[in-house]
Amino acid sequence: MYKAAITAHRDLAESDHDVIFNTMADLLTDPDLEAIYFGGASGGDTVALQACLDITMMNRPKLIVVVPDQLTKQHPGTWWASRQADELIEMGLTIQKSDGWAAYHARDRYMVDHADKLIAFWDGIKKGGTYNTKVYGEALKKYVIPVSIIGRNK
Repeated sequence: MYKAAITAHRDLAESDHDVIFNTMADLLTDPDLEAIYFGGASGGDTVALQACLDITMMNRPKLIVVVPDQLTKQHPGTWWASRQADELIEMGLTIQKSDGWAAYHARDRYMVDHADKLIAFWDGIKKGGTYNTKVYGEALKKYVIPVSIIGRNK
């Protein structure tokens, strides 16, 4: 049994939605998958979670949303999907630009630390949260699967 974490960009091209849905559908077919961690942010995080919620399965893995502060500090468009997850972890960290968005980085590290596999919906740009999370997972020798998306390169 293993756990997976999802990292993804907020800005998505329309075609990215299909890539994310199809990747999640494939992932959900793995009977050894115990749980999936999602970051709860708008964009790819919520699209991936919504895909899992839309794919009806009798024995789906546990869906866990991890937010850096509280759910109500996230974009309201994410609340419904996040509340449908099996577990919501609110880290209670203050989100602020002045510290380089440290709360988001802590959330991302938490997900990678608790997962065996990281799926990174990544646009190939070597900066930003998705890239940093991917690099962190690689540094920990996690099984990292980069999935190419258009993202902000639209």
